[in-house]
Amino acid sequence: MRPNQQALLSKLEGIRMESDGSAVADCPVCNDKGKGKLKVFADGTAVCYRFTGVGNGEHGKHVKEVYAASGFDEPVSSFISESLFGGKLSLELSPAARGRVRVAARNCNSLLALDEFYLDRQADRAKFVASLPSLADDERNVVTTTLIQLTDRFDRAQAAVEDEKDHESNIEHVISKALPDDRIIEQVAGGVFAIYDPATKDVTYAGEVECEGVAYRPLDDDFILRGGLQLPDRLIEYLDERSLDAEIETCIRRYCDAPERELKLAAKYARLSYVADRLNEISYFRATGERGCGKSRFIGVVGMLCLRPVLVTSPSAASLYRPQADRQSEAIRQRRV
Repeated sequence: MRPNQQALLSKLEGIRMESDGSAVADCPVCNDKGKGKLKVFADGTAVCYRFTGVGNGEHGKHVKEVYAASGFDEPVSSFISESLFGGKLSLELSPAARGRVRVAARNCNSLLALDEFYLDRQADRAKFVASLPSLADDERNVVTTTLIQLTDRFDRAQAAVEDEKDHESNIEHVISKALPDDRIIEQVAGGVFAIYDPATKDVTYAGEVECEGVAYRPLDDDFILRGGLQLPDRLIEYLDERSLDAEIETCIRRYCDAPERELKLAAKYARLSYVADRLNEISYFRATGERGCGKSRFIGVVGMLCLRPVLVTSPSAASLYRPQADRQSEAIRQRRV
């Protein structure tokens, strides 16, 4: 499993904490290659700078190496081996099809016997032991006894693998969700959830939330980790809607010049985007005017105040669909002149 941030940072060197709760440290795997910096988010998610622009598959393999090098996330394996007679003979067990077990007998680097059979069947074990060359009767008895003992070890290892698979299947990555216990989780910057509990009216933060046997984790794909999706740092309580609208208008006025009517409409639209999930449809925000009058600036400022904005320039329909469908984001289209 993925370690938490504090546990992972305790194994790393050259740590520098960031304002968003993340940390930058030396990558234990590739720090000798000149770009060995690792960004560790609050939930333990790690991103290596050397893999910027590389596909998710290669980066995922590298992060597993980072966890393993730090002593975490060692994979559960059902591969079992046992050495006999001072290392002269070794037995290796691994899963095979339909419940059978693949058993290999080796003498140093030489393969003496290889077969697939059911470990719990005496006849199958006896057949395999009989196929081993140059063994005395007492040595064959030792091999037979060892196979019986390995049967229990192999069954326990298989059970651990299945438990690991079940655990992974109960993990759901979401950006926002209303939980069955009425709590609401919303992903914020730093790879954590803001958790609102209506029973206590409190907001807390965590990298993972469990509810009814399901572990919810924030989205951690490369698009989000590299800043493609704009997320808030924290949630702040406002006394009333009028105070919130006034602060939104002040923010818009600070960065662009627009008529008072448009300022008020823009502030309402930014707030409307936060309840868009409860609406069947929502209009898009558009500015019209002559060239050079500040349309793009106005749209950009208002858009960055909306819920989960993504900045795009001349997008195709396909490039817009995925971020909006997977991450429930809102696109801010910047026109090229």
